[in-house]
Amino acid sequence: MNTDGDAIVKGGIFLDDLGNNEWSKSLNIFDSDADGRSAFMMLGLTHEVGVAADGTLAGEHEIVGVYCVTLIWAHRGSRLRAPENTILAYELALASGADGIELDVHLTSDGHVVCRHDETVAMPDGSRALIRDLTLDRLRSADVGSEASGPLPVPTLAEVFALVAPTAAALNIDIKNGPVLYQGIEEALIVAHRASGMSERIVYSSFNHLTLVALRELEPSVSIAPLYEEALV
Repeated sequence: MNTDGDAIVKGGIFLDDLGNNEWSKSLNIFDSDADGRSAFMMLGLTHEVGVAADGTLAGEHEIVGVYCVTLIWAHRGSRLRAPENTILAYELALASGADGIELDVHLTSDGHVVCRHDETVAMPDGSRALIRDLTLDRLRSADVGSEASGPLPVPTLAEVFALVAPTAAALNIDIKNGPVLYQGIEEALIVAHRASGMSERIVYSSFNHLTLVALRELEPSVSIAPLYEEALV
């Protein structure tokens, strides 16, 4: 059996054979909510590759089976027990033993990467504002908590890195760069990525594939995962 060009999911990471026993890592994912958490399944599992008895990638004459692992990810944190994309939701996800956390990011007007799904936020005066039009200080005045949780601010990505880096959990960072566009979000993400202390456990996903290309141009080592709304032809 020639394994050139074949792929295997090991620990939830695609390992793509480059030849000469060199393997590149990438991650393609979709989520399916279940009990407030998401199982991120791997896409494109059309090839088999050998695995030795000790779990390492096997050579042509050592094939013993195929190793496929599904990881449990907390979609926007533990969002059924706390407001989504808040530090509290991420803390509860880690306490529940999630393998990873999916979160969404935007960019403030003064260049801070922040975690929120929607591009707008309710302000104290009852109005709604675009995150891109707010400084971090102004955004911090918005309360994204609930009656049960109490007041909670929109967290920065740096705060999330500080929380998750000491653990074994991974992060899937969904970059919300469209329809509201954020000039400079790729550069801000790479600065944060390099200071994260967990760069090997981060994958960046987005429906804006040009953003993912820009990330790779800035830092070729980053793991990326293009997202799609329709089936590919």
